[in-house]
Amino acid sequence: MLIEPYTEAHILQIHAFNERLRKGGSSFQFSTNPSAGNAFVGSLNEIRSEHYVVLDNSRIVRGAYTIVFQRFLIAGVPEKVGFLQIPISEGSVNSAFGIVGLLLLKDALRRSPLLFGLGMGGIDRPLPKLFRALGAWLCEVPFLFRVVRARSFLRNATVFRSTPLLRLASKVASTTGLGTLGLGLIHSVRSSRSVPAHDLSVECTVNFQESADQVWLGSGPNYSCIAFRDCGTLNQLYPERDPRYHRLTIHQQKKMAGWALVTDSQMRNHNHFGDMRVGAIVNCLAQDNGEDAVIAGATRFLRQRGVDLIVSNQLHPGWVNALRRAGYLSFRSNFVLALAPALSAKIKTIDPTLQRVHMNRGDGDGAYNL
Repeated sequence: MLIEPYTEAHILQIHAFNERLRKGGSSFQFSTNPSAGNAFVGSLNEIRSEHYVVLDNSRIVRGAYTIVFQRFLIAGVPEKVGFLQIPISEGSVNSAFGIVGLLLLKDALRRSPLLFGLGMGGIDRPLPKLFRALGAWLCEVPFLFRVVRARSFLRNATVFRSTPLLRLASKVASTTGLGTLGLGLIHSVRSSRSVPAHDLSVECTVNFQESADQVWLGSGPNYSCIAFRDCGTLNQLYPERDPRYHRLTIHQQKKMAGWALVTDSQMRNHNHFGDMRVGAIVNCLAQDNGEDAVIAGATRFLRQRGVDLIVSNQLHPGWVNALRRAGYLSFRSNFVLALAPALSAKIKTIDPTLQRVHMNRGDGDGAYNL
């Protein structure tokens, strides 16, 4: 096997590779544009992508992957970190190429020792297992949710379709109103310590303002590992031309608390959410212990938009606890973080238990699948 940069000379092979994946039942496809993703150079950050293909001895493409390089603040020092994006192996549909995934990951680690993976579908999926086999540190990024419209939630959440008993119970709860009453009571009790609405003001802007730099400079160093979240980077990652994104600036008692990036998506036959309208707190940052205000403000904004459900994946305990104080519940997570050995070692120099790492869906692939 040979791994080399993806160029126009490989495009026909990539088309054939994607077709074999499709016929094998895989939903993954690799980009047919080798120049996709122009580099970004801002005042504080640089973001660029590199694409690679795995070729067999006949120069047939059997795998492909992308590394997205960007700057993180690691133990207080800016570092170039690589995100392993859409690694695809023909081994997923043909066991004869089972070795491709391991070769692909080893090559990515060679090119970017400070590598991480995020998402990946669950800790028992093939890619996290390969990361672990190569010495990476793995954990599930907590998933939290708050039900806004119980009837829609009970009718659409696919977890309630897994057994006949659950289907019956959810039908009864949704039609009788017991679900609305019960979930409303649970959220009300759990959110008793949430920031009062009259203390908050929430502004939705077309792009991130300079105030985001103020938050970044004040709070970034408090984390042992965090992707750069300055104004220029945020506007590159979440461009105003993309209608999915809503950029919120939250003030508590007229003082800047922080910001949140949220989405509001109408799902159609989603494998977890059915046909629900789902709000997501995708990314966030706070200053001066403003996490509770940011979560409360983002929650209020999404509730007012009329979503059925609000979800968020947050790793840092401060953000997880803020969600819980806002009435959110926990459920099993299929969103996994893998830190390559060199990356976790750097973080552990100031954070031995990795409790001060700030990661969420805003990192890696961003709002993918939301």
